[in-house]
Amino acid sequence: MTDMITPLRLSLTTVFFAALLIQCTSTDQPPQQVPQHIPQQSAAPPISDGRDSRDDRDSLMQDLSPRDGQAVFLGVSARLRNRDAEQEAAVLHVAEQASRFVRFYAEYRYITKTTTGGTGYLDDIIGRWDAEYADSLVESVEVMRTVQDHEGTYVYARVHGIPAPPDVPRLEPAPPNKPPRWISSPPVVSGYITAVGISTPSHRIRDSLDRADQDALKEILFKAGTTVRMIEEIRDRDRRGTTHSVVTSQEASATLRNFYVLARYISPDGRYYYSLAVAREE
Repeated sequence: MTDMITPLRLSLTTVFFAALLIQCTSTDQPPQQVPQHIPQQSAAPPISDGRDSRDDRDSLMQDLSPRDGQAVFLGVSARLRNRDAEQEAAVLHVAEQASRFVRFYAEYRYITKTTTGGTGYLDDIIGRWDAEYADSLVESVEVMRTVQDHEGTYVYARVHGIPAPPDVPRLEPAPPNKPPRWISSPPVVSGYITAVGISTPSHRIRDSLDRADQDALKEILFKAGTTVRMIEEIRDRDRRGTTHSVVTSQEASATLRNFYVLARYISPDGRYYYSLAVAREE
């Protein structure tokens, strides 16, 4: 912990500061080989782009449970000048999620420092998956439906050649103007850790949804029973007198398989984003 505390003293100020980061790195060997037969994407997947596009978008994200024994994913792209480029970005987002589904290392740190001058904190999550493998999966993405609106493009897709998903019960649709049941009562999935994440809006809808996924990931890490450390009460003195400093650190890390978002939900007023995710520890 000594190595972490030193830069912390230099960076934390009396103003609250939060950092949230997700990174991807390539491993030496891809965890799964892409099949030789590459399924062709439908030439013209159904597209909605009009008055009811929000309802279409929400219906896509509210149930991402497996279909016909295959995992399905929601790929999201922010609004761009070129709508075809949005489609490509959303497909890549699907491939990245599929790579994390196969194997995913995640580490979370929450550090607070209180001194006589004030309090600051660092909230940091780092995820590592095989980026090259994700790129190779792009051609294996089968887009089943596309929705476009003024905020971006959303593709509902499956990816061929990845492991089978968990056996998950079908989710009940949300009642009109009410949140889905899983927010307060998440389903039990045998052999898997289940968690619900929540976030507030970011500038782009993809960032808002990703932050909710990350919040669910944090809960999974703390439930995994892996490396969890807590360090408290570190005090320093200097020659000019006595200064009081208390550092509290929480850390959790795990290598996960089948990290899978089963559903997402946006509150009717757009103030909250929710994510239901499952995973199992390697």
